[in-house]
Parts: sequence; structure tokens; C-alpha cells
Amino acid sequence: MKNKSIPFELSRLRVYRNQIFNLQSPIFNLKKLSLISILIFASHLSHAQKLFFCEHVDSSTGTPRKPSTTFTISSGGGFLNVLVTMPNGINSSSITYDIFRLNETKAEIFESTIRQDVSPEYTWFSKEITFHIAGNYNVYVYDDKEKLLCVGRVTIKIE
Repeated sequence: MKNKSIPFELSRLRVYRNQIFNLQSPIFNLKKLSLISILIFASHLSHAQKLFFCEHVDSSTGTPRKPSTTFTISSGGGFLNVLVTMPNGINSSSITYDIFRLNETKAEIFESTIRQDVSPEYTWFSKEITFHIAGNYNVYVYDDKEKLLCVGRVTIKIE
């Protein structure tokens, strides 16, 4: 006995194939929208602000020296530099750094807020931050309008 459902299944596959490759179909439009969204997001990232953790910042060029995401400090505490680079001027007169330590469940525990005056035309700025406790930290950087500029994570180890 022949299976009579095969032609029906083939015709349904043809309909699905035609819907997928039909330029006017909702499925194709969703794929098109997803691709456009990814491209816009990628282009935004290529021009986005960047945050570096480093041992030193060249004061004339804003270049990080010995950048890393892990630092070892003495038991009495130690500092590192946070460097933020911008594709254009900051367009702000002050910066806020909010520092959170992550506990064992990765929940953020507020540690401190540091404010810094900057000039609106700055394309980079840095701040020396002191740490006393080993752990993973998130550093959030905001402009004077409380707009989030960038976020970075650093690991601090004790000697």
C-alpha cells in the first residue's frame, strides 16, 4: 500500500520553502530586521566608549600601560588606573565612577562612588582607584547627566 500523505507533505514543504525565500514573507522580513539590527549594533560598538584597567596612563597620549583585567595588590591595598576613551568629546563637565564588588553569588555590593571633573572636549580621561579587598569588581562610568558611558570588570588579588 502506498502512503498517500507524501505528496501532501511535499506540497507543504514547498509552501514553507516559498514562504522562507519569498522577499515579502513575514519570516524573510524578520530575518532582514535581525540582520539590520546586528549590523547597527556592531557599528555602534566599533565607535563606542572603551574602559581599560592599567598600571599607568601616558598623560600626553592617553595610552594605557600594562592593561589587564587582573591585578595583584599588597595586603595593605593598592591602586590601578581606570582609563576611558571616547570616539568624540565627552560633552560633560564631570564623571562618576560607581564601584561594586561581586559576592560569591555574583550579586553586586556597593563599595564607593568617585567623582571627577573633566572638560567637555576630552576624548579620554583616567582616574586612579585604590582597592583594599580581593575580589571581582564592576566599575560603572556615568556622565554628569547620569548617562551610562561604559562598564568594566576587574579582578583584584592580594599578595
